[in-house]
Amino acid sequence: MNPLRENPQTVLVVGGGVAGLVAARTLLDHGLEIVVLEKSLGVGGRLATRRLAGGSSFDHGAALFDPVSGPFRRQLDAWEEDGLVERSGVDGRDGVPTRRVKGPATSLAKHLAHGLDVRLGAKGVALVRSGEGFELTLEDGTSVRAATVLLTAPVPQSLELLERGGLLPGIPAGTRAALERVSYHPAFVLMLRLSGRLETFPPSGALLLRDGGPVARIFENARDGGPSRLSVYARGEWAASRYDAPPGEVAEALRKAASSALGFDPAAVLDEELKRWRFARAVSVFPEEMAFVDVDGAPLLLAGDAFGASGPMGVAGGARPPLAGNTGLERAFLSGLAGAGRLLGRRG
Repeated sequence: MNPLRENPQTVLVVGGGVAGLVAARTLLDHGLEIVVLEKSLGVGGRLATRRLAGGSSFDHGAALFDPVSGPFRRQLDAWEEDGLVERSGVDGRDGVPTRRVKGPATSLAKHLAHGLDVRLGAKGVALVRSGEGFELTLEDGTSVRAATVLLTAPVPQSLELLERGGLLPGIPAGTRAALERVSYHPAFVLMLRLSGRLETFPPSGALLLRDGGPVARIFENARDGGPSRLSVYARGEWAASRYDAPPGEVAEALRKAASSALGFDPAAVLDEELKRWRFARAVSVFPEEMAFVDVDGAPLLLAGDAFGASGPMGVAGGARPPLAGNTGLERAFLSGLAGAGRLLGRRG
């Protein structure tokens, strides 16, 4: 049974990343009927794990969680108690320990998605106002309906859905302008499988580089021993200036920088793959924790890691994590909570 067709009061969450899963999980726990649509073949968004030749797994999205806000710190504490995350050994802001997923990053996403009605490989094309709510046309030609929609895809992609469905002109001018100003830096992550174990790697499994070169950080995926499997993250500004460069050229630069930092022979690389994220890090954000629009009586919300004030904590209007550091997952988490809270408040 398709609950979107049987029950028009269903909340449709578009995007199975952290913001979407947190919002859906919260709404489901409060008794609402939820359906999550995710265009890829797995949930998690930046809680991403990929397998290369021989079945070797690599995390290549959010790697370290550096908590700033109270709600996210408490959530990390709860996940740590449940054995889902662990302390990385790298201190973050104010000496607060950073965390990383215990096991593949996707294991945390699958935990959030457990019990949710998630439809994978469902790419939306256009969102239109229909009946008492909305109808989302999918790439495969089918469509789904719901009374309420929460869009958690990168903002440019969400705006495309609204524009194709003729809803963009109906968004208040100020809200629309703020959404259109949202921008992102891209990112590159080079995954390397080596022939042997790197004894030069820090015990924490994380190496942060501040030499101004192309690499910002390197993570060891083989944390229980065995040949090293490295995730090499490009520096944001460097990636932004080379987004359209040939992949081979980008991979070579990152490989050389990692080899220099860790002292391994590039000939020790057995397999490699370059991942390119187009919307990796929000550099210009929507000034509120989520966007709410009343479309002729039907609620439409937008949320994600590009929502929330970019000022430091404690500053008026800036009670969200600052943009500095690895806080994208935290902003997505808080924005998903805010979107769910807005809907629950609306329903009393």
